[in-house]
Amino acid sequence: RVCGDQSVLGGVFAVMDWLPGQTVSQLAPELHAKAVGESMAAMHELDVRPVVEALRRAGVPDERFLSPAIQHKALDFFEQKTPWAADLMAWLRDHLPLDGENLAVIHGDYHGHNVMFDNGAISGVLDWAFCISDPAVDLAHTMNDYLIVPRQIDPAISPHVCEQINEGFLKAYQSIRPLNQERIKACRVFHLFSFLAAGVAGVGPEFMRKPESQRDYLSFIEQTTGIRLSPSA
Repeated sequence: RVCGDQSVLGGVFAVMDWLPGQTVSQLAPELHAKAVGESMAAMHELDVRPVVEALRRAGVPDERFLSPAIQHKALDFFEQKTPWAADLMAWLRDHLPLDGENLAVIHGDYHGHNVMFDNGAISGVLDWAFCISDPAVDLAHTMNDYLIVPRQIDPAISPHVCEQINEGFLKAYQSIRPLNQERIKACRVFHLFSFLAAGVAGVGPEFMRKPESQRDYLSFIEQTTGIRLSPSA
């Protein structure tokens, strides 16, 4: 349910507790992966033009929701706030999908705990970090959510199961839509850098600030880009 009366909380909001069913994370790994991959691909197939037109008619600036304006704004911010990452920012400007040619509805944190399932179908999607951007953004964030974040939040989580779900998710997605691996890698780097920068600044969830988490982010970024960062500088 969505409330459009902005006088209630100062903005439009969703009442997510009313959604029926259970989270996809409670399904068996194979079904979990299939549900996330197929539903994300279906979301990325949607025509974004009516969404963009509606937001512009409502007076929402492009840099709040639309690629590449939103990415350029973020890169400008990091160039100002993290001078120790100047080389990485230049790499990201060369490698991120900033052409604005392949756009989709992006959730931003799409994984089994944010997707509801009821009677064999998706019944709702929770916790949107909505934007309109390249599909690689969603794919990258979901890969990080399965391959890197779980062990930082709960060391007892099985890496094997997370890898199994990630592999099945990509396979299910690819049965409907193609994957651009280079764009996904660049988006994974940007996503993890945002975690790294938040941790260095002492903001964001506790798991991002842990030294071992910061080392994970630095390691992936260096292995993918060849750029060594020195946040302490």
